[in-house]
This record gives sequence, C-alpha cells and structure tokens, in this order.
Amino acid sequence: MIKDNYTTRQVGRICHVTVSAVINWIDNGVLHAFKTIGGHRRVLRKDLIDFLLKHNFPMPAELELSGEKKYSLLMMIKAEKQKTVDFLFERRNLIIKNLI
Repeated sequence: MIKDNYTTRQVGRICHVTVSAVINWIDNGVLHAFKTIGGHRRVLRKDLIDFLLKHNFPMPAELELSGEKKYSLLMMIKAEKQKTVDFLFERRNLIIKNLI
C-alpha cells in the first residue's frame, strides 16, 4: 500500500538524517510540508519524491510506483515555453526532471 504522507521521523529515516534536519528543511522552505491539527508536520508523497529527485537522494523502493505504469517523455522546448510546460505537468502531479 502506498502512503499518502510521511512524518518527519519517516522522512529522516528515508534521507538518513535526523528529525531536526528534516524540520530545518521544512522551516527553511527546502522541503514542502503541512501541519496537522495537532501541529505535527507531514510531507506529502509527491513533495518527498520531488525533494529526493531535486537534491539527488536515492529513491527508496517504498516510494517507487509498484504496480503502476510509468512513462518517460523526452521533450525539447524553447526556454520561453518552459514555465508553461512545468505548470501543466505539476497540475497533473507528474515528476519533471531536467536533463540539462
């Protein structure tokens, strides 16, 4: 079963860092998170995957999309169209990885 969100402790375990480091990332805007009614930080699966890709962390098996189809798309676009393409992909929760 795929988890929807992760605690700071779980993110720390995945990234091999302390809970304090994860909290610092969140507080400094490096890792996007939300707070529960009780004030606990939670990181959405998509945000954790984006963070791992952006910062070159290895992708753990538990975050892989097991049983789901995966597709890759290689696009060459003009620089002035990049923001539009990024916006469209992000609205559909697709992972964007620039090769340049």
